[in-house]
Amino acid sequence: MSFVDINDKLWLTIQSICSDEGLELYDLERAGPGALRITVDRTAESTAKQVNFPRRRAESESVESDDADEVGEDTREESDEVLEATQGGVSSGDCTRLCRRLVVYFTAEGPALGIGTEPEIEVSSPGINRTLRLDRHWERAIGERVKVVLLEPRTLPEVAKPIAQATGKLERFGGGELVVLEENLKKVVTLPKSAVKRAQIDFLFK
Repeated sequence: MSFVDINDKLWLTIQSICSDEGLELYDLERAGPGALRITVDRTAESTAKQVNFPRRRAESESVESDDADEVGEDTREESDEVLEATQGGVSSGDCTRLCRRLVVYFTAEGPALGIGTEPEIEVSSPGINRTLRLDRHWERAIGERVKVVLLEPRTLPEVAKPIAQATGKLERFGGGELVVLEENLKKVVTLPKSAVKRAQIDFLFK
């Protein structure tokens, strides 16, 4: 598996299609020959446009009693999707629509982009505890609680012993460095992005 560069033609193509659907390409990974793992987020503009409409529709919709059992399941599924949408997230319907559109597109244009005409495509939301990989991910995560795992234990001027990971509020990001208020050490630590093995938002459920 390998991540696709944001300047790659494949990334730019999928990003354009995502934008058409009111979505943003969060990350893109080649998961094998002809297989893509696509992570999408909702743009601020599309969230603002739809945030009130779906809930009103759900509240006003009614069904005939004869079809109550069949439609009830559909209504529950729609309610889940409405909840995700009104919270500004990507719904399962968003992922399904985008996946179908990409399958049709790659059936015709796949070979030109190094993708077969019958690609395996997985589309998902980054979720609450989203992965932080690109600079844009880090920039959006400023102020959030993050968990950072390093490639190897690292000695820092702020800490007496080498640390292998840091968890806490991301204070700043820039110049290839991230500044974290490490909650266990109760110290601000500065880490080079190049030393990060993996990182994610680490939402603290209360």
